[in-house]
Amino acid sequence: MTVTVVSKSPPGGRCTLYARYAEAVSGHFGLAMDIHCPGNEPWEGPPPPAIVIRGLVVEPSDGVIVAPEDIVAVLAKVGLCDRLDDCRAEIERIQDNFLTEHGG
Repeated sequence: MTVTVVSKSPPGGRCTLYARYAEAVSGHFGLAMDIHCPGNEPWEGPPPPAIVIRGLVVEPSDGVIVAPEDIVAVLAKVGLCDRLDDCRAEIERIQDNFLTEHGG
């Protein structure tokens, strides 16, 4: 199974954040990670920026940016509940660092 980041090329802020989230999730659960930058070729997936875990698109609950709780909800939905608290703590740190870097 895979964690996929759908990214613009070059990646912007949210694309970079989602790639950091994906690295953490893939590391915690032993999933492959893929970064897909749709160009002019046909693409049936979500538009960038997006993160997809085991085929499920992580939808931002605020309608704008994926937050740790959005990722945790999808992880639980796809049955990745082992070490979920450790993963949540790491992706929360990633979000905090990102917001500090980008003045949020």
